[in-house]
Amino acid sequence: MGNLRLWDVRTHQRIRAPLTSALVVFQSAAISPDGDTLITGGADRAQFWQLPSLRQSGRSLGLSDHTLRPFEVVALSPDGRTLATGGNDGEDLWLWDVASRRQRGEVLTGHEGGVDGLLFSPDGRTLAVSSHIGDGVVRLWDVASRRRRGEALTGHQGGVGAMVFSPDGTTLAVSASVGADGLVRLFDTATGTQRGEPLRARTVVSARWPTAGTARPSSRSASTAGSSCASGTRPRIRNARIPWSSPACPSPRPSRRMV
Repeated sequence: MGNLRLWDVRTHQRIRAPLTSALVVFQSAAISPDGDTLITGGADRAQFWQLPSLRQSGRSLGLSDHTLRPFEVVALSPDGRTLATGGNDGEDLWLWDVASRRQRGEVLTGHEGGVDGLLFSPDGRTLAVSSHIGDGVVRLWDVASRRRRGEALTGHQGGVGAMVFSPDGTTLAVSASVGADGLVRLFDTATGTQRGEPLRARTVVSARWPTAGTARPSSRSASTAGSSCASGTRPRIRNARIPWSSPACPSPRPSRRMV
């Protein structure tokens, strides 16, 4: 049985009763930038829900071949127009137009080991895809041209854990999975080459670039919105800090919703 709860991240209070389903297990979720829509992924379908009512919104996404599981992992582009989906037991990746609910172009193939994680860069131009094969790999796609960027990013002992883009999208930080070697590697997203030596941390379960200053809170912003940045801010990855300096850019309004 699927069970999904919606929380206010400021008050730590549940917003409404849980959303339950006897047919679908909710395996992943994404919130639109305006905070009005929740997208859930589960095996053979992706569903759209109004927030905060959690009423279903429009038709679901699905494929005619029900043996595939293309919606186990979902990620929404920062502008909310493109949804990326994939599954752990397949090598394919799908891009969808959110407004029309139609597939965008051909399937992106070659993800040996399945799709474990998806992450758009803050400008939406690059899509990072992690797969569990060997020690885990990350592949970078140019969203507009639908072409791979450089070679696969490898060397993540025990598999890929957390991924996070720098605010300007030029660097991707990738950690090994929980319980592995605790190394965090930085990659140039234009070339796919590693930047410097790996950083060593203890167990890494999440990564982020810190928010500069305090912005006005809004209940309509999404927890999946892009990272904020300012000149001189430094990204934090659990028990490690990475020296970083980037041009100033506007800070998005912090989210009050979490699923």
